Amino acid sequence: MSIMDMFRTNPAAPAAAPVATPAVAVIPGAGNIPPDGVVDGTVPGAPVIEQEASHPLDEFKGLWETDPNAKPAAGDAPVVPLDAAKLTEVVNKANFAGGVTADQMALVQAGGPEALTAMAEIINASSRQVMTQSTLAANKMVEQAVKKATANQTAALPDLLRQQAVSTANPIFSNPAVKPVMEAVQSQLLAKNPTATPQEIAEMSQNFVMAMGESFAPPAAADPNAPVDTDWTKFVEEQL
Repeated sequence: MSIMDMFRTNPAAPAAAPVATPAVAVIPGAGNIPPDGVVDGTVPGAPVIEQEASHPLDEFKGLWETDPNAKPAAGDAPVVPLDAAKLTEVVNKANFAGGVTADQMALVQAGGPEALTAMAEIINASSRQVMTQSTLAANKMVEQAVKKATANQTAALPDLLRQQAVSTANPIFSNPAVKPVMEAVQSQLLAKNPTATPQEIAEMSQNFVMAMGESFAPPAAADPNAPVDTDWTKFVEEQL
């Protein structure tokens, strides 16, 4: 061996060939002492399973997934339209001629000028009956709709308070430039984490934005003033 070999990164002597070992695969939960005595939870002879590197956004990959079987959020209950068949059934049971008297019917049957007067009175009485029943039905429908809307708003109040607390947890969340985006993120996080506190939702929102920013950020440029490792082999060769 010459003096130059002392400065070389790779020795001149050939390196011994590595001993081939069988590929193994990690089996979760296999235990600490497998049958072959290797204490690493692996099985000899199995193909190697490469694990993908984790990404900062992996914990949020299900954020925008929706459950088709999920119940509507509080305060967003759909308006149920009227059933035409049921409405027709109820109307058919109503008696809009209840205000017509037997005397008026007798005058109509008798004919003559009195019949025309009686007919006008019958039409007027029937119209009044229709107007009265329609007003009562509309009032009942409005009353039920108001009760349902009030119940929905009451049920939604806790979520609205949580969302308001999250929005005020960080002043940047209220900035007009990011507010629509943050409201969408917070709404999803609140739905996915119904038991989380406003502070926890605020932290999740901030972590999501930071992870997304790191994903889009360009790699840091190399520092020209950083120290450089000296290649002593090349240095000695240049001197000789």
